[in-house]
Amino acid sequence: MIAKAFGISRQTVTKQVKRANHRGCESFKDRPRNRAAPRVTQEVEGFILFLRIIFEWGTARIYRGIGTTPKLLYV
Repeated sequence: MIAKAFGISRQTVTKQVKRANHRGCESFKDRPRNRAAPRVTQEVEGFILFLRIIFEWGTARIYRGIGTTPKLLYV
């Protein structure tokens, strides 16, 4: 009934009630939605595409191939 009275969804009411009942952090402001930094660099992504297109390698073979090259996969 409350959702209908305010013209909002039931999920929004539930979310706001959870925020209100959270001890020590009674804030109704929206939380930031920061995206996580990509774990794969542009160079590695290009290398993966190169292996997939030129050698027609699948996911397992690419994973093994990159696993043997040191410090290439992660930033």
